[in-house]
Amino acid sequence: MGVGAVGRAEAMAAFIAARCVERMTTADIARHVGLHKNYAMTVFRRAFGSTLVAHLTQHRLSHAQRLLVTTRDRIVDIAFASGFGSLSRFNEAFRAALGCTPREYRRQNESADGEIGPDRRGRHQKSTSSCWPRTASTSFISPRLIGSTAKCRWPRWPRGGTSCAKNRWR
Repeated sequence: MGVGAVGRAEAMAAFIAARCVERMTTADIARHVGLHKNYAMTVFRRAFGSTLVAHLTQHRLSHAQRLLVTTRDRIVDIAFASGFGSLSRFNEAFRAALGCTPREYRRQNESADGEIGPDRRGRHQKSTSSCWPRTASTSFISPRLIGSTAKCRWPRWPRGGTSCAKNRWR
């Protein structure tokens, strides 16, 4: 792959990172760097090892993780604020990437004193749930989840995985 193609792949990644919460298509991303959408997807996959859509979803999920931990906004509001078009798509992507629901993720990442962050009016609230362990996992989700730091208790695992802590998807 030529130097120009790598530069365009990086430009696509930067475009996604800057505008991940906006509604966009692969054609919009390709148009930004002056490529046909099919060729742009090929260049991106060769450079980063994941698709444009997967990379965009990762950024949106990372944004949603931050909002889940730092605010008390409703999950549906967080889904739309993170750029997802529907709550069902958000839940599906979140569960596939982390092995738990957004609600479970929020509960397990509460602070030790039970304070979860401000609600929509800026008031801090105390949590009533103390059954989930606290983890500091708000890191960016890699395209190929290897050794997830999430410790969710979800009975069904996608793609035959056995537990969050032991996911080895490649």
